[in-house]
Amino acid sequence: MTTSFKPQKGEATLRKKVLTWAFAVAIPVLIAVGFLMVWSLDARSDLARATDNFVEEQRMADRIHRGVMRQLTGIAVVPAGDRERTRDEFWVAGEEVHHQIRRYLFRDLSLEQRVHLEEMAEEHQR
Repeated sequence: MTTSFKPQKGEATLRKKVLTWAFAVAIPVLIAVGFLMVWSLDARSDLARATDNFVEEQRMADRIHRGVMRQLTGIAVVPAGDRERTRDEFWVAGEEVHHQIRRYLFRDLSLEQRVHLEEMAEEHQR
């Protein structure tokens, strides 16, 4: 005895409603997921750019700090017979500090940051 399943008229309508509802929900969900993916990629790109800028600023600040420390160390431990070499090292370190400060000034800084950095450069020159 074989029975064939033939949907009744009400069952076909219900199946059509379920499929229609599923597509109606699936399409906005897929659009939302696509939007979130694009948004997250943009956010990741912005974060990577900000991180790169921060790291570069830190490197410049480290170089400035290292140069100043080399100058201070050179002054503090001036060898008795090697004053000329110490003076040359002092000037080389000072030039590196000045170069890094100039590089930093080319960055996008607020007026307050720029004034503070220029004051620091003047103090360093003294």
